[in-house]
Amino acid sequence: VRKQRPSAFYNTNLEILLRRSNADHLIMFGAWSEVCLETTVWDAISRDYRITIVKDACGTATELMHMTAMLDLANWLYAGSVITADNLKKALEGMPHKAWRFDRPAAFAYTLENVKSLYNSL
Repeated sequence: VRKQRPSAFYNTNLEILLRRSNADHLIMFGAWSEVCLETTVWDAISRDYRITIVKDACGTATELMHMTAMLDLANWLYAGSVITADNLKKALEGMPHKAWRFDRPAAFAYTLENVKSLYNSL
């Protein structure tokens, strides 16, 4: 899918492709965590897709920007989860794995002092 805006859904054929394949769960990762990835995740959620974010397969200009983007997403990731690439591989192979799963809004009230520990808890 070629995109021209932050969201991969905006003015692309992504949703058509996903609907044709009967997708309901998207595994998401990519560049510019706080812009492109985040905007695409919000658009996917508003279209009722279940989301899994691969937190260590995303990135942006700084570590703090990435960590706060992941925490922002986790705070509102209804019916979603956050996982590492290693644990995603295990999950896809049907092996035991760890993943953080959304259970309530605004679970991560982060500050500059605790952002790293909260991010690591995902």
